[in-house]
Amino acid sequence: MYKYVLTGGHGVGKTSIILGLQLAGEEVIRESASDYQYYQRAKGNIFPFDCSDAENEVLSIQIERENALLKKNAIRAFLDRSVIDHFVYSKILRHPISDELLAHAKNRFYDIVFLIEHMPNNGISLCTKREQEYSRLIQEETRKEYAKRGFDIISIKNNSLENRMNDILKITMEYESNRL
Repeated sequence: MYKYVLTGGHGVGKTSIILGLQLAGEEVIRESASDYQYYQRAKGNIFPFDCSDAENEVLSIQIERENALLKKNAIRAFLDRSVIDHFVYSKILRHPISDELLAHAKNRFYDIVFLIEHMPNNGISLCTKREQEYSRLIQEETRKEYAKRGFDIISIKNNSLENRMNDILKITMEYESNRL
């Protein structure tokens, strides 16, 4: 199975692209952190990431979801972030990852990492200036972390949702045809 990661800062459209790919019939993994946050808030925990163990819980969900892909009979899967992204959040939030989860997270392989770029007007819709700065920090640290681990990163410029999806699908189809 080919595994493709969509990563980048907050508010750049990763989840919208993932949803579009899913609606087009592709296998996807939703962002674990968002699902964790929704679940915790439904239980009354309004600030779930204030807990120092939150990143371990989210990483555990991500590892479980990525491992479950192996049981599926799909040709490819698109991931809304990957295990690697959690190393970035752990570093920025200063929430250490347990040795057990680190062992499970090592040696992950992804065929292509797509970095979804910010909007060209230097702004992110529906985000404050502080959130924009944080999003750019996440994007830059994420780029560094994937590069440090030897992954090639393909930037997807901000464009319409349809164009970004088409660009991603075109690149993945070319990649797969070159592997046959």
